[in-house]
Parts: sequence; C-alpha cells; structure tokens
Amino acid sequence: MVIQANGIDYHAIEIQLDNTIFSKEKIENTPSREDGIDEETEIDLRKIGAELIQKAGIYLDLPQVAIACAQVIFQRFYFTKSLVTCDVCVAAKASIWLASKIEEDVRRPRDVINVFHMLEQQRLGKPCIPMVFDQKGLKVYHEIKKDLIKMEHKILAEDDFK
Repeated sequence: MVIQANGIDYHAIEIQLDNTIFSKEKIENTPSREDGIDEETEIDLRKIGAELIQKAGIYLDLPQVAIACAQVIFQRFYFTKSLVTCDVCVAAKASIWLASKIEEDVRRPRDVINVFHMLEQQRLGKPCIPMVFDQKGLKVYHEIKKDLIKMEHKILAEDDFK
C-alpha cells in the first residue's frame, strides 16, 4: 500500500493482530479489570512498570535487548495475574532480574534491589543513599530478596517455564 503526503509517495506498514499470543477477549478482560481496575489505570500501571524496568536496566548497564525482554515478561505476566494481587515494583524487579539471566548478562539480586531502592528514593525526592546493611537493614534486604525470588517463581510458573 502506498500513501501520498505532500506529493511524496510513502509505503505504509500494516499491523495485524491476527496471530497474537492472547485472544482479543483476554486482552480486553484482564485479571486486573476483573478485579475492578479500570482500563486507564491498568495502562498507567503497566507504563510505570515498563518505565521502571527501562530506568533500572540503564542503571544496571544492561543491553537494550535485555531491557526489552524484561518489559515483555512484565507485560505478559499481567495478562495472567492481577495488578491488585501482584505488586508492580516487585514484578518489575523480578522481570529485569529474570531477563538478565535469559539474555546471559546476569545481575546479582543485590544490584537489582539497590537500583530499585535508588529509583524509589528518586521518586520520593529523597537523596539517593544506598541501602544500609546493618542488622535491621540486612533483615529488610533479606525480605526484599525473598519477595524477588517468589515473584520470579510466579512469573516463571505463569509463563509456563518448566
């Protein structure tokens, strides 16, 4: 197909959604919508997650392919789980950690956790101070790491990785 603008011919790209992973019904009736989240809020939360992944990937010095992989993992996950029951930040963390493994550019959980901690500090307008690993901080870190690993397992289970 050719489109003409200002006397110049341009070739058009036609995008078809005939072979998507999810059916139209699944895309329109996500678990989040079934839990009462409206479409606009769901889209906003998905964008926030994708933006978190992009920023974290840059700070973690991951290649763009790994970052994009993490964003795909994140988006696919929320077609099977609700934003009400699965925290966006934890899912974003787990997605980027998992993608770093898939793309063979592995980052340590501690690095991923520290980057997301820093991004949270930035969002709150606080100075970017690394996590403190005193006795209390270590306990908090281990809880965050446990949640990260649990979420990774959820993502793997939902995407049928076996």
